[in-house]
Amino acid sequence: MNDTERIIREVRIRPCLWNSSCKGYSDAEAKKVAWQKVMHAVYPDYEEYAPETQMNLAQETQKKWRNVRDSFIKELNRQKSFEAGWAVKTRRPYRYYDQLKFLMESENESTCDMNVGDASTLCDVTIKTSNKQMLLSPYEEMVDVSDIPKINPDMAFFVSLLPSVQNLDEDQKLTFQMKVLKALQSVKRRINDEESVIFVSTGKSKSSWVSDEWK
Repeated sequence: MNDTERIIREVRIRPCLWNSSCKGYSDAEAKKVAWQKVMHAVYPDYEEYAPETQMNLAQETQKKWRNVRDSFIKELNRQKSFEAGWAVKTRRPYRYYDQLKFLMESENESTCDMNVGDASTLCDVTIKTSNKQMLLSPYEEMVDVSDIPKINPDMAFFVSLLPSVQNLDEDQKLTFQMKVLKALQSVKRRINDEESVIFVSTGKSKSSWVSDEWK
């Protein structure tokens, strides 16, 4: 198991870091405590590191978490496009997709596995620099991973085309854009024509309909 897998595992068992229905989700102190526990679980020697090292490692860990979370969301969008028939399945799912499926359960009620009252000031690291004291809090910026955006089917469709479009040269892109616009115009014209046929089939013009109403 690599560090990324350990991070995923430890975040998962602490719902207040990702589940909006968790009692501790809106509690910044609870999240600080949770991230501390994640750090100690992923890095057994974390407590022995210098404050600067702890801060850098905490920031790096949260960055890794954000990256895997964002990649998971992109994979959800890709699969949504595939299910809708807008994209072709051309590659394997995201490496950590199965391990991150718990993020889709963020609406389920859950309780954090911590006592918020145990939060300590170890979350805040004080570093002396040039006769000044700077209060650093590597856990201050918590990641709201439960805020996974709702997938817009139209956007998902165009996003699914992006990899192919990016492989085109400038002339090919221009041709592609022109044909897309032409196809859109053709579809809209056909819809208008169909509406006209339906209207004409009634055998009355708008003016005759109005006159009938007032007879």
